[in-house]
Amino acid sequence: MQVVVKHIMTTKAGRDKTEQFLGIAQIEMSRPPGLVSRFMPHNKFLVYIASHPLQKKEKAMEIALGLQYLHSRNPPVIHGDIKPDNILISDTGVAQLNDFGTSRILDVQGFTTKAMRNMRYTAPELLPITETEEDFRPTTQSDIFSLAMLLLVLFNHRPNIELQMSLPYNHIRLVNDNGSQEIKLLRRIHAGERPLRERYPTITDGRIWNIIQMCWKPHPMQRPPISQVASMLAS
Repeated sequence: MQVVVKHIMTTKAGRDKTEQFLGIAQIEMSRPPGLVSRFMPHNKFLVYIASHPLQKKEKAMEIALGLQYLHSRNPPVIHGDIKPDNILISDTGVAQLNDFGTSRILDVQGFTTKAMRNMRYTAPELLPITETEEDFRPTTQSDIFSLAMLLLVLFNHRPNIELQMSLPYNHIRLVNDNGSQEIKLLRRIHAGERPLRERYPTITDGRIWNIIQMCWKPHPMQRPPISQVASMLAS
């Protein structure tokens, strides 16, 4: 773990568009250590967007640039859990990647922090339908898929939006039925089903929808690198 700490600190992955890494804490010896970052109260991403709708593209760019910084490290740093809850707004108004719950440093053996994934934001290759011995780990390509779902929610967001309508795959109901609905969603994701454009009427810019579609391609190698995504968002 000491090597990992040194690696993260020397890459300065906390500058500007990613939340600052302060260290590692272990509350109980029986539990794995966690990454420590600054506490930023009252800076929830979608709350900010609801009151600053004209900044959607600006915030999308900031998120993309933060992810580009991580992916451009040597070796690359994979976030692994990109979703609205893991984006915070800094005190200076900058969108920052936070909570590296399933983060991974490529080529650094043994370093992966794990957490439960939200199926609606997760790439299909990380959601096996059947039990397997293969280790499905986050990659730069799976980060791009999750970014697509984040962009979908960001550009569709509006004040007082109903929870169901705010979700990826909002045509599939979010219900508490002991997971049977989520199993159906899993199968539909693997069958190639994606969110329906007509269900996201706030996204009126066809260029944004095209970027989202490129990023959620079923095969990981079909998805654009983050540098290309950032370039398209900037154009």
